[in-house]
Amino acid sequence: MTIITVASQKGGVWKTSTAVALAHGLANAGAPGGGSPLGATLLCDLDPQGHAAISLGQDPEPGIFDFFVTGAPLTNLIRSTRRDGLYLLPGNSRTKTAETVLRHESSLAELTAKLKSLVEPYAFAVLDTAATGLLQEMAIAALGPQDVLIIPAQLEALGLDGVAGVMQMVRRLGKPGRIIILPTGYDSRIKEHETNFISLHQAYPGLITHAVPRRAAVAEAAGYGRTVWETNARGIKDVTGIYAHVLNLIGDFNLEALTCQK
Repeated sequence: MTIITVASQKGGVWKTSTAVALAHGLANAGAPGGGSPLGATLLCDLDPQGHAAISLGQDPEPGIFDFFVTGAPLTNLIRSTRRDGLYLLPGNSRTKTAETVLRHESSLAELTAKLKSLVEPYAFAVLDTAATGLLQEMAIAALGPQDVLIIPAQLEALGLDGVAGVMQMVRRLGKPGRIIILPTGYDSRIKEHETNFISLHQAYPGLITHAVPRRAAVAEAAGYGRTVWETNARGIKDVTGIYAHVLNLIGDFNLEALTCQK
């Protein structure tokens, strides 16, 4: 199985949009076992905002809290997303409580082992993380040689600081199999975006992928509980084309399967 952690130490950089797009893209591309929970794709919402569930048209729930703190069985916590091959372990505001409890009761090694036991049955696990905290650290520490760290980076100064913070953590915890820095919300009319895109390439050569363009359709789709693969809104193909490219960096998929599922 492959773990894909989406992390930045800056909010508002399209972490959840990226995590949801990649998770649904993996399911659309026919990840092994896509017709059943075992071998399919699991999206884990480790952010207390619970936006992964909302982006899929579902309600946030304390799934992360119940798994890590109360020990509830996963069969009671994993939710179908009504999308073939895509399952969700939701989170909500109680995720923050879980982090406080775990910080005092569990070591990072114990948490990492428990996370791996959670995702092990699935072909792919996509971990959506908060901007800071123990659960983000756990999601990065869990990455092995076959896994991928995606760092979304909005092309403003504070967005680049978010990348630097994650890279510091990576150096402390040990390098995962692959790091992909994904510029997001790119607007070619903004000089700062072009300048910072060049700066990223200079600071992290070989790690930068194509930039996801700024399109209102991304937020609109999430507001309706749809992923970027489920809308034909204007400009969305510019976005899905970049996410398809990122998926092809993760694995060898049938990109023709990444079509609108509306």
